[in-house]
Amino acid sequence: MKARTAVFQGNRRFFVQEIPVPEVGADGVLIRVDAAGICGSDLHIYHDVPPFPVVLGHEVTGTIVAMGEKANQSMYVYGGPLMVGDRISLYPTVTCGHCRNCMDYGNGAYSVCETPFGYGDWFEYKLAGDYTRSSGVPALTGGFSEYMYIYPGTYLWKVPEDMPVERAALLDPLAVAVRTVELAQRCPGTMENCLDETRTALVIGDGTIGALVAYYLRLLGIGRLVIAGGREKRLKKCTSLAQADLLLNYKTQSLEERSELIGQLTGGRGADVVFQCVGTGRAFMDGLHLMKRIGTLIECGNAMKPSPVEFDPFVDLCAKHATLIGMTVNTPQAFNKAFTVLEDHGKGLESVFTHACGLEELAETMGKSSQSDYMKGIVYPNRK
Repeated sequence: MKARTAVFQGNRRFFVQEIPVPEVGADGVLIRVDAAGICGSDLHIYHDVPPFPVVLGHEVTGTIVAMGEKANQSMYVYGGPLMVGDRISLYPTVTCGHCRNCMDYGNGAYSVCETPFGYGDWFEYKLAGDYTRSSGVPALTGGFSEYMYIYPGTYLWKVPEDMPVERAALLDPLAVAVRTVELAQRCPGTMENCLDETRTALVIGDGTIGALVAYYLRLLGIGRLVIAGGREKRLKKCTSLAQADLLLNYKTQSLEERSELIGQLTGGRGADVVFQCVGTGRAFMDGLHLMKRIGTLIECGNAMKPSPVEFDPFVDLCAKHATLIGMTVNTPQAFNKAFTVLEDHGKGLESVFTHACGLEELAETMGKSSQSDYMKGIVYPNRK
C-alpha cells in the first residue's frame, strides 16, 4: 500500500508523491488522516530548506486503520482503549521520559526533552530521521499525507463520533491558547492576580492563536476583553467567537490612540494582563506600554525567529512591577483541557478555518496566508 503525500522540499515547494506505507509494528498505530490544520509554524517553515525531504503537518486528526497488539500499552490514551476504526487526535511531540529534564518537568513536556521527536517537522526527528536520511524516502510522520504512522509514547485522544473533523483538528492550536492563558493564572487574592471577572485582558493578534486565546478567556469569565489586530475581517471573526468589549487596529490607530481607548475602558489603568500573539518585537513592546502597573504579559508570538527590541529593565519591568512570561513549553495536561473544551463548548470554533484544500493545492493555499481574509487553512489529504 502507498500513501499520496505532499513532500516538502524547501523554498515553498511541495511535490505530491506516493510513499510506501510501513508495516505497523507491535507498538505502533497507522491512521488515515482525516484533516490536518496548517499551523503558523508551517507557514514559517514553508520558506526554509530542510536537510532532507519531510512531511509537514502536526495538527492532525485521523482514523485508525491498523494497530499493533501492544499499541494500547505503548500509547498514552485519553478515552481508551484504542480499536481499529476509532478517530483520534494527537499530541505532536514524543519525549524520552528518562532525561534529566523529563524527570524534572514531566514526561511529555514539549521543548524540554533532550532527545525528543516531533511529528510534522525535521527539527526533532529522532524516531524516523535515520530512516529518511538513509533511504531518501520521507517517513510518514506528518499530517499532509493520506496516511500517518503513530509511534509509541504518543499521547492520543479518542474523538467522539459527533465531533466534526475540523473541530478535532483544532486540538493543538486550542491547547496552545489554553497553555498561554494558564501561565497568567495566580493564586486568588495575591497582589499580582490578573485573571478574574474584575480584570481586563488585552489580546494582541487577530490570527488563530489570538482568536482562541480570546475565546478561552471569555469562557473562563474574564471581566473585559480587548483584541488588537491589523486585519478587519479577522478582527470581526475574533469578536464573533469571543464577544470583545473593544477592538483595536494597530494599522490604523497609533499606540497613543490605542492606549487612550484602553484607558477609557479601564479608568485610565491599562490592561491587567496582555497576551502577545504576534511574532514581532514591536508588538511585544506595545503590549508592555498598554499593560498597567503590576500587570502580566504572556509572550507566545515571538517563538519562531529573533526579533530584537530595545528593552529598559527599569522602565519596562521594575517600575511597573511587571510579570513577563515567555511561552514555548506545552504539556499533555493543557491538551487534555483543550480537548475537554472542544467536547463541551467547542461548537462553532471550526469557523477559524477560512481556507481548505487537498494535497495538490497545499502550496497555493499556504501562499494565501497574507491575504486579508485568511485566518487558518485546513488540509483534507484524502480528498480527491
